[in-house]
Amino acid sequence: MHRLMMQLSIDPMRKASTGEDDAQSPDSENKYRKTVLQALERAEETEKPPLADLFTDVYDQIPSNLQEQERFIRDAINKRPNEYSTNIPL
Repeated sequence: MHRLMMQLSIDPMRKASTGEDDAQSPDSENKYRKTVLQALERAEETEKPPLADLFTDVYDQIPSNLQEQERFIRDAINKRPNEYSTNIPL
């Protein structure tokens, strides 16, 4: 999501560096860009479901391969917590 937001934010700068101006692009493009950025911000503020829901929401009995994947994800997050989003409950 961060990359998408950066792309949407940087695009006007790219236009300026290529010589394009706002007169060449319709106002609706800016309106849609603003709407998308606002929607992304709201989505990022929304409380995320617990990590376990990724597995338990689909299966009654979690298959062993998915149990292993869940352990792998949890281990990775515990080893490098600064590389993962902090707003996902473990």
